[in-house]
Amino acid sequence: IHDIDLAGNLLCNWQEVLKLFQQFPLLEELSVAYNRIRDVVVGVGDHLPVNNFSLDRIKVLNLNHCSIGSFQTVQWIGKIMPNLQGLCIAFSDLSDMDQHDIEGLFLNLNQLDCSSSKLASWESQVQKFATLPKLEQLSLDGNPISSIPVSSDDDPSSSSFPSLLS
Repeated sequence: IHDIDLAGNLLCNWQEVLKLFQQFPLLEELSVAYNRIRDVVVGVGDHLPVNNFSLDRIKVLNLNHCSIGSFQTVQWIGKIMPNLQGLCIAFSDLSDMDQHDIEGLFLNLNQLDCSSSKLASWESQVQKFATLPKLEQLSLDGNPISSIPVSSDDDPSSSSFPSLLS
């Protein structure tokens, strides 16, 4: 099995999600949208049984409408899923993103959905996504972003998001 959709169930913690990876070692796409999955407990990422399962196979992860309440969980996902290409974390609370760094993470991510995730600042939050070298699609609808700075440079190659598709 390469793709599992478990949206709308009663999963509530990462231990249950990690068991899925153990049970299905060839898994590439997982949707656990509309579940009660909460944030990763600090330190859990350091003690993963990486010899028992491989998270580098995961290419698409959907956490839409889960109970993610800190960008620290997104950071953890970036560390344990280095080949992730698509990530949906819509309807999360990522308002603390300005306190976390994503440099060196999500190097293969080309699609990111952060719709309705309480992102309010382009400069201190959204601009961090500009470091993602392969990002082609970024969804930010439903966020309280009040302004987006516009470069005065007429050179389109100087865009802060050079890989985004128009």
